[in-house]
Amino acid sequence: MTQPCRLCGKQATTLNEDHPGYQMPGRFAIHECAWCDLQFATPAQVPPGIYEHIYRNIAVLPGYARYAAYAREIVNQTDPLGWLAHQEDVYWFVRSVLLDLGLGADDPVYEIGSGLGYLTYALRRAGIQATGLDISQTAVQAATQRLGPWYRAVPAGALASIAPGQAAAVVMTELIEHIEDPEALLADARGLLRPGGIMLITTPNKSAVRIGAYWDTENPPVHLWWFSETALRIIAGRQGLGIAFFDFTAFNERRILGLRAPPYRRLLPPFLDAAGTPLARAEDYADPPPGRAQAMLERLVPGHRARRETARYYAAKARLAAQRSDSMGVILTVPPLS
Repeated sequence: MTQPCRLCGKQATTLNEDHPGYQMPGRFAIHECAWCDLQFATPAQVPPGIYEHIYRNIAVLPGYARYAAYAREIVNQTDPLGWLAHQEDVYWFVRSVLLDLGLGADDPVYEIGSGLGYLTYALRRAGIQATGLDISQTAVQAATQRLGPWYRAVPAGALASIAPGQAAAVVMTELIEHIEDPEALLADARGLLRPGGIMLITTPNKSAVRIGAYWDTENPPVHLWWFSETALRIIAGRQGLGIAFFDFTAFNERRILGLRAPPYRRLLPPFLDAAGTPLARAEDYADPPPGRAQAMLERLVPGHRARRETARYYAAKARLAAQRSDSMGVILTVPPLS
């Protein structure tokens, strides 16, 4: 069974017409588009008040209780943004990109979907002029009471009216997969950005899991979309935005793989001169012959060197895989004025 893809309009395959709902009664169909590598749920409707219910019960809900813990613990940290960055990949991404921008007092940043407010608070403590925006009055009141007066409740579709064309950056962590119309949200958020401004987005990354995986994300209607990198490229193109994906190698090597990145990358010299004559030969870069101890070990344990080289190969593969994380970090850029 097929139906038009909600993103690209091509025919999408229905994977399951009876997917159980989450946080409410109901059943949903899950569809997959081979063209843009997207999975999405129908009906694409967010029940009224569902996020008010989630925030009122956030301390006990699976998958959400950690957010309540972050909000409690963030005020006890001497470096809130650094501490948060070491908890999850999404905050590592936000910290890495925003600190590299060298933002000043005249560079406002808006966190859309600020929830309990701990990321906005951490950005503030790092000297970034951040304001948290959320549709939930419950979340905004809780953040204001606990962390400070840097939060506003904003109805859906009203973002661009706050301070049009002034923001240096907009941050949306784990938000667009919840929204009935993500492209409308991005267009609204873009209205906040000045020319050359950036939008930082995180969302569960379909491109980071095995081919053929089925809805490896939260059940609808909490998550209505499971985006791939291909799908985000299509959205960026339609919005007239530049797009880049963050490299999570540094985070994953530190937290997951236990690998140490080399202190520098060796630059190889040119292999040919202007006339096409070789300047170097492959044997110049071959592994040196095994030393006496290694040769003796190879005689005692045949195949030892081959296994060692195989281990090195898979370590290199692991470093490549580490560029992706469970969530993708997307950098969307508004074109500068010409």
